[in-house]
Formats: sequence, C-alpha cells, structure tokens
Amino acid sequence: MVREQIIQLQEEESSTGSVPKTSTWGMEDYSDDDIGGRRLADIQRSAGPAAKKKDATVVNQMNAHAKTLSTQPDYKMDQFDSDRSGSDYVAGGAFGKTFKDRNGNIVKQGRIGPGELAALHAMQKNNAFPTLINAQFDSPFIHESSAYNNPLGGSARSREVEYWDPDEQSEFHRQFPTAYGTYAMTAAEGMPLHEAMFEMGDEAKEKMMRNFWRARGDLHKAGFSHNDMHGGNIMTNPETGEVSIIDLGLAKENRLSALMEALGGLDFEEGQDYQLAHQVAGSNLPERIRDFALENRDDIEQTLFDSLDPEMGMESEEFGNADSAIQELLRGDIRMREKDFDRIKEQLPSLGDDKFVENLINMLYNEIGNSELADRMSDAFTERQKDSKVIRAADKVRQARGEKPINVTNRDVIPPRNMDFDD
Repeated sequence: MVREQIIQLQEEESSTGSVPKTSTWGMEDYSDDDIGGRRLADIQRSAGPAAKKKDATVVNQMNAHAKTLSTQPDYKMDQFDSDRSGSDYVAGGAFGKTFKDRNGNIVKQGRIGPGELAALHAMQKNNAFPTLINAQFDSPFIHESSAYNNPLGGSARSREVEYWDPDEQSEFHRQFPTAYGTYAMTAAEGMPLHEAMFEMGDEAKEKMMRNFWRARGDLHKAGFSHNDMHGGNIMTNPETGEVSIIDLGLAKENRLSALMEALGGLDFEEGQDYQLAHQVAGSNLPERIRDFALENRDDIEQTLFDSLDPEMGMESEEFGNADSAIQELLRGDIRMREKDFDRIKEQLPSLGDDKFVENLINMLYNEIGNSELADRMSDAFTERQKDSKVIRAADKVRQARGEKPINVTNRDVIPPRNMDFDD
C-alpha cells in the first residue's frame, strides 16, 4: 500500500518537481482510527496531490530527525506477531497499541506526541526510563498536516488557509495533537504501581518512593514535564523498589512546564498535579521528603521575591499582584497552554530566563530522592549540627562571663568553629 501511494504521488506530481522518497501516511495501519470525526484513511484519500506532497516532505524531515534521537536507527521494528490475540500483544488504547518483539523490546504503533521521542532521548542514560531504539513517522502532526487542514493545497481557496492552533482548542485530543508512526524502546521492568503496592514491604516502599522522586526530578531537571504520572505509568519491582516511568506521550519540552509540574507534586497540601499517583503523593509522602519539599519551596519563594523589581514598593498594588502570582506558581499545574506560560512570565519576568527556571528546578529537588546512605549521612550531620549549636550557645554565655570556650574532646561532636550553620 505504501509503495503504491508513492508511485501514484510521483506520477501526479511529475510536472511540478521531485517527490520525497517516502510516503506520508500508511493508511492500512490506521484505517479504523478517528481524528475529529474523520477516519485517517478518508483524510489521506481525499487529499490532493499538492497536500500529499507537502506532507511527505514534512514526514521525511521528521524521520531524519527521529534517527538522530534513536540509539539503533537501523533496528527492525516488525519482529513481532501483530495479531492482537497473539502472545506478542501487550496493550492498546486511545494512543495506539504495543507489542513485545522477539528481542524483548516494546514496539508502539499509533499516535506519537510532539515531545515523546525527545523526552525518551533525553533520558536514554537513565535506568528509570525506557530507551528509544528506533522510530519511524507515517504522518505529520495532525495540526501541521496539509492533508487534514488544507487538502486542496490552497489552490482553490480565496483566502490563506489557517491551520488550527492546539493552544486554542477545547477538546483534549486537539490540545495534544499527535503524529502517526512506530517506535521501539526497551521494556520497563516490574508491574504498575497501583498493583505493586499490595506486594511491597515497608522497606521496599521506602526505596520505591525515593527512587520515584529521584527519577521524576531527573526528568524535570532535563527540561521535560510528563503530564500523566498516574499509577499505571509508574512501573515498580515490588521486591527491590526499583521504578520505571513510562508513557511519555504527553511530555512537553518546556522548563517552565517542568517546574510547574514539579511544584504541583511537591506541594502536598494544595498541589495541582492532579494526575500524580496518590501512592507517591500527598499524605503518603515520607516525612523526610515533606520536610525537604517545604524547605525547598520556601527557598524558591524567597528567590522569586528577590527577583522582583527592587523599586517595587512592599505596599504597592504591583507587589500584591506579584505575591499572588508567586503563590499561584508554588501550587503548580500540569497540561498548561502556551498562553498560560506567557501570562506567568508576564507576571514574573524572571521566569522568562530559562537558566533561572532551571536553577529553581534544581533548588526544588535539593536532597529529595537521595540514596539511603545519603539520608543517613544527612541525619548524622543534622545531629552533629544540633550538638554544635548547643556548644556555641554555651560558649557565648561563657564569653560574657570572661570564661574560656568549651574544649570539645568528644570525637563525635564537631566544634562550632568547624561547623557550617548556614547563617
């Protein structure tokens, strides 16, 4: 079918120039899928030669870029039984279907999100995420497709064609437009979090929580939001507490979006990450993570206030508006639109600086998701600091009396002069 489309397209466009070497949409793969009430096959079939040619060019460009993101760009993605009733079939849903191939890797066929491959590529060295092996697009992203938005190529219209803007859409699938294609990735170990919790002991749960927040932080630090971290997209080994985060179809490459999602999850009282699995959020957060989250969010709040115009009066209306914007920011959010980000940056101009936002994300995740050893070391440091603070207070009293400072001989206690109190 694909080869026949290419030949037909070459014949139709022979008088207007060369045609890209690959087809646009593989209709036989998506004939039953529905986009805005129209079958993909019908969209492709009704499109004119100019629209088909334009889409083919776009797809070629997308595939060239996809190869740069893949770890094995020559990997064959048809090494499985495509029968849904067969043993290779894994799962299916609104965004496509997945299969396990003969090498134990996962192949997804269907809708691919704009940030999906980029996010997988960014996390390819992180064991908590699948590694992208290879990818192939069959269509442009729907909102950029001529066959869908401008099937006649504009030649029969009196005005310039306006392709629809995802930021202005109300329907979910149009807010997050996809392209059709196939990609292969490594398989995630374990079982969905909401199932694994019933098989985990306290120690494994603690390790899982720590591993999850470290992995979530790694994604956000890389500049991506996930936007769909429910329990089915968090895979867990119930024996070891190891975690894998999957299904990055709604991922967005936007540091401010990453910061908003991070804040939405770590504000365990009013956070707006409504997709975050309850097993790793809210009242289920370990006390250590809650304590760090509170401290880190306080630091972010102070940093944002410090970034305001120093000429802004504390009692001014401008300061009140900025304060409201900061409090709203700290509650976070997910699945935001570009106009929402523009509004936030207008209210808090410092957030227009990508490096500033990156620093805030790093600040937010400071000490969160540490290893068990790091946690113990941190606890030990805190205890030593408490002892040293007591000694320092006592030394001030002794100094006022004209007495010598305490001579610390206990090797488990650090003298105040050697202790960083973060004053």
